[in-house]
Amino acid sequence: MKFGNHFTWAKRSPTSTAIRATFFVLGWIAERLPNLVREITARGHEIASHGYGHKLSSKCSLEELRKDLVDSKRLLEDIIGDRFMVPRSELFN
Repeated sequence: MKFGNHFTWAKRSPTSTAIRATFFVLGWIAERLPNLVREITARGHEIASHGYGHKLSSKCSLEELRKDLVDSKRLLEDIIGDRFMVPRSELFN
């Protein structure tokens, strides 16, 4: 897997710059690359997630969607050592 190559611009930017980004990290990627998630937050960027496997909310039961989001949230909070909000999809109502 070469997920790290997509984040090279974030690694090159100095931590003192005012440029900050929100990285939407899927749970299954965070599980495989926890150090990358830690590095993103260490550089002052925000972590967010659309779930563990980015399931399409219109194709899931409410319980399936809830589990997908909660699993990702717990995993990411364990990795970064902090709480965050999981943005809700506009399709989720």
